[in-house]
Amino acid sequence: MRLRIYPPLVLLGMVGVLLFDFLVSQGWQGVLGQIVGSDFVTLYAVGTAFRTAPAQLYDFAAQGALQQALIAPTSYPGLNPFISPPYVAQVYALLTLLPLPWAFGLWWRRCCFSGFFGRAAQL
Repeated sequence: MRLRIYPPLVLLGMVGVLLFDFLVSQGWQGVLGQIVGSDFVTLYAVGTAFRTAPAQLYDFAAQGALQQALIAPTSYPGLNPFISPPYVAQVYALLTLLPLPWAFGLWWRRCCFSGFFGRAAQL
């Protein structure tokens, strides 16, 4: 019985926390000072680099500059480096056809619901 109740509660909690973070955040900086979706910003940046300058895919300075430019005027502290194979960048290049907030929403929804429904189908 618990296995049927916990996944929807976890999903509801995750959605609630993210919505709260978006409602009270300033730009891409969350309530606790973290960058909201920093992993996705990295993937979106590398997708952009793959479409525009594929030779700079593993140039950390170019990655940092692009990540900062994507979420400006929010400050991006440091660098979240992309170290995956190039085909990952190719897949994320498709999402760069959408504006960053829309692509993030689509990616986040897909991650949450695929995990939830994948697990629920096993029950």
